[in-house]
Amino acid sequence: MIRYFDAEKDVNRIEVPPSLDESKRALSGGHHCMVRVVKTLSDTFSMASKPAAEELEKDWHYTWHD
Repeated sequence: MIRYFDAEKDVNRIEVPPSLDESKRALSGGHHCMVRVVKTLSDTFSMASKPAAEELEKDWHYTWHD
């Protein structure tokens, strides 16, 4: 991304390139939101999800908790 703009000409953009420092937090949050979406849709339409929402939540815990 850094090659596509000149920080001196475009002062409204962040000057440092993106880093992986916060990617775990962002991906974990996105994963958790998707688990909640599946639960909400399952409850709203009274349909069991495949795989079950509980299994998705276990996967989330396994993936993101140390």
